[in-house]
Amino acid sequence: MEHEFIITDLTQMQGERVCVAGVDHKSQQIRIDLPPPGIFQQHLYLHDQQIIRPRAVVNLSIHTAPDRIAPHVEDFDWERQGSNQVLRIATEDSWRQVLEKTTFPSVEAIFETTLHHKKNITPGTGVRSLGTIKPQTIDWFDYRVLQTPEGEKHGYRIRFTDATGTRYPEITITDLTFRYYVHALERKRGEDGVRTVIAKKLKNSEVWLRLGLTRPWQGWCWLQVNGIYTFPDYLDGQTFDDFRQQGIRLPN
Repeated sequence: MEHEFIITDLTQMQGERVCVAGVDHKSQQIRIDLPPPGIFQQHLYLHDQQIIRPRAVVNLSIHTAPDRIAPHVEDFDWERQGSNQVLRIATEDSWRQVLEKTTFPSVEAIFETTLHHKKNITPGTGVRSLGTIKPQTIDWFDYRVLQTPEGEKHGYRIRFTDATGTRYPEITITDLTFRYYVHALERKRGEDGVRTVIAKKLKNSEVWLRLGLTRPWQGWCWLQVNGIYTFPDYLDGQTFDDFRQQGIRLPN
């Protein structure tokens, strides 16, 4: 079936793989997927130079995934051969309304199950895996490159306090465009410059966080930051594609 919704989450998985999610006018949250190996960045480019990106209102051919398992109850299969198009880019006011109507009073209220160590839930539990919060504060941001026995690893992490005053430590940021922005800054300013610039932008902006849960890994579904959105927009309207055109590439 064809379904109209707005893209709220665009996250980097391994390599070029991405995860895409959104919400429709009935506040139903939707996460789309393709058969293995899944969605890659190249699939975000539709005909007529249309790009699937946050704030894009899309009409995609999707159907309910037959093998949904809690907490990932938002799963839909995407039919690439169907009628797929970007209808428009939401205005700033409309975008704010989308974030507001998907906002929960706390992190735990999103999932409605126990969040162990403020980082993970038990697979098979919870009523949803996606939601928005408006944090009380952003307490810390860090980006660094680590040398490990497996090779170079890039860490993008944030600490924040939700509206109930609960603090969440060092949660991984998987927001695709945010990561591109980090590497564009790193090219110009280095690691220290990335931390300084982003910490300042987050401190001086109205911030909304889209939160999600990973698929089961090491026995848990892990909390992650799927999207960071600010007013004013820290990206000044740029998308992941703008950074790709500048020659920026993300590490695996």
